[in-house]
Amino acid sequence: MPWLATWLSNPLMLGVGALAILSPIIIHLLNKRRFKIVNWAAMDFLFDAEKKNRRRVKLENFILLLLRCLAMLLLGLLLARPFLPSGVFGDATQFQRVILLDDSLSQRVKIGNQSAFEISKDRVKQLLQKLATDSGSDLLTLYVTSDAEKPVGGLASEPVTIDSLDAVMARIDELECSDQSADYVAGLNEIIGFLEGDISQSNQVVYVMSDLRRRDWIDAAEDQSANAPHKLLEKVSQATPNTFLVDVGSTLQDNLAVTSIQAEDLLVADTIVRFSVSVTNYGESDANNVTLRFRVDDFQPQTEAIASIAPGQTESVTFRYLFQHDQQAFDLKAFADRLEDNMVNSRIMVEIIPDGATRDSLAEDSQAFFAARTLKGIPVLIVDGDPSSVEERSESFYLKTLNLPGTGILVDTATVGELETISLSKYKVIFLCNVDEASPDRIESLKQWVLDGGGLVFMPGDRVRASTFNKAFFRDGNGLSPMKLEVMEGDVGRGDWILMEIQDPDYPALRVAQDEAIGFDNVEVFSWWRGAVKPDQLGVSVSTPLLLGNQDKTPAIAERVMGQGRTVTFAFSADADWTLWPAHPTYVCVMWDLVQDLVGNRNEASRYQVGSSVKQLVDLSQYQLRVGLLDPSEEKVEANAKPIEDVKDSVLYEVEFSGLEKRGFYEMQLRRADEQVVKQLFAVNVDPSEADLRRLDLPALPNNYFGEQTRLVSADQMVMQGETRSSNEVWPQILLLLIAVLGTEQFLGWWFGRRR
Repeated sequence: MPWLATWLSNPLMLGVGALAILSPIIIHLLNKRRFKIVNWAAMDFLFDAEKKNRRRVKLENFILLLLRCLAMLLLGLLLARPFLPSGVFGDATQFQRVILLDDSLSQRVKIGNQSAFEISKDRVKQLLQKLATDSGSDLLTLYVTSDAEKPVGGLASEPVTIDSLDAVMARIDELECSDQSADYVAGLNEIIGFLEGDISQSNQVVYVMSDLRRRDWIDAAEDQSANAPHKLLEKVSQATPNTFLVDVGSTLQDNLAVTSIQAEDLLVADTIVRFSVSVTNYGESDANNVTLRFRVDDFQPQTEAIASIAPGQTESVTFRYLFQHDQQAFDLKAFADRLEDNMVNSRIMVEIIPDGATRDSLAEDSQAFFAARTLKGIPVLIVDGDPSSVEERSESFYLKTLNLPGTGILVDTATVGELETISLSKYKVIFLCNVDEASPDRIESLKQWVLDGGGLVFMPGDRVRASTFNKAFFRDGNGLSPMKLEVMEGDVGRGDWILMEIQDPDYPALRVAQDEAIGFDNVEVFSWWRGAVKPDQLGVSVSTPLLLGNQDKTPAIAERVMGQGRTVTFAFSADADWTLWPAHPTYVCVMWDLVQDLVGNRNEASRYQVGSSVKQLVDLSQYQLRVGLLDPSEEKVEANAKPIEDVKDSVLYEVEFSGLEKRGFYEMQLRRADEQVVKQLFAVNVDPSEADLRRLDLPALPNNYFGEQTRLVSADQMVMQGETRSSNEVWPQILLLLIAVLGTEQFLGWWFGRRR
């Protein structure tokens, strides 16, 4: 009977005790059948004596039988561990009920017609209904695992009474399952701090509602770490003996998830871009004929199928898409106008098409999002330090050929003087050709531009002075150039030459040059700068993918990684005076690959996971300080851009939005001085490990894995644990009563027997 649960910890044991009452009666009846009737002469005298004592003996036997039956009942009651509900006698005992509710993405798994999270909320409400009815004096504090820094919705030491119940229930109904991972470490640490600082003088009861996934309890921290979740739960149970680990999870573990989308090529207009999509099978059986749908904005989707994915394995499929944008970006308008709104945002979504044959327990991780920031063109600035009236002899002549239809590269040229005032933020790559100096302010702005993701290329020629170049750009290894210039070498009469040797075959810009049929290994170099890199930087931040064929094998190309950007220094000029390479078929291809590599494939707009933060640089010379962010549900938040740490007197500020709580597309809105809004798209996906639904193997865990005081109960049993036993249990009194009954029975048995 359910009402027994309000009085007993183990109602079944009371039933066992009740049945045990029959044992003394059965023994009594069996003993009566032992006697055999034998008639003999003196019986008549005994009958007369028996008649006088029969009533007394029957009464004595009944008393003994009653005491023995009572002893059996008390023994069963003792094993049932009864307790008195709050308020039965006198004032009600007040309890502080602290609940940590798992609201992670895995709680969206359906159990019947409800998700695990909906079932969890129902059980919490049933518990509160029972508490309000039975005692009406308890307090509730509720945390969720996705954001445990503070109690949910003001539910901190909230009274649970008949009058307040509706309001408390309404706040619980408002809770929604998050897209985040469960953080039991933060949640349990918060509970420990709350218990230590609780001034309510109430008895404390803790409920940790979990789906018991391996990812959260074992993979989240080292097994024996003091900060491991199960160690923290043990610490909680030591603080209060009324600690319950409530299993609210589903036994379903088969699951497929789209774990990544990567652009294999540069996102630029009028070029075919390859997208690699990976799917992981987290289940225990093969997933066959997994079909994926690839959609860009509202255009016609593509579909591809993966034949089979083995358990625990990841398979990939490639989609190809041609981004076609407004051709206005490629007309003969002024370059500054062509750069206006150069980037186009496209929303890409990939999802697994359910077929009913393969079990996929969690639908939300079967979708993934990619923010494609496609460039209408790649803005490249060429600074010509040796302009010539003969166009073919200028430093920029051959690099201008990068501005070919179909490449997407937009080339602009400037003089050394114009470099001082030009806006760097418009460009993705800058070539400094035969340039050996710039003002200190411009050098600092170039450095910050590189740190923010720009690509800077040095191509020194005969007008460069080594000492001036090194002072301005090398700075003993701390400047922009990865290579120090020492002395010009070679034959200016072009009678003698050397060749070049590829040192790093994996260097992206040299992929074409490795084709033996093209003959890059026969390109003649007549003059060059002997250069050197700092030995302690080589292989760390500096690399030399291409060497000269001189005796010392000095670098032909040196590259340095700086922040989000890179700098490259060549050992020769950009014109055809020093080498035959500009006229060689590989030149344009290598420079095109170099530009693409310096720009990057722009996957950074889609690398964010739920719960992370997004940062964006804001150029105050173009945009206002206030920046907005529109989340997937169209809710908008705003923040002010702030100065970058350790950067002084810069127009580049940084804005940060923390705690991206939802999966999907976010739109950052930058406002120009003329109030025109420029939008930048971001994509936020779920943590791939959240798709691993494997549960703890409880029988395989060590004894007392969660601590000796922690009690593992089901969601239904949680409601029956509404009354705690720390101060209400009456088993000590029952034990004393049992001892008294047994002692009385023994004494009376001896006393009655002696009298008889």
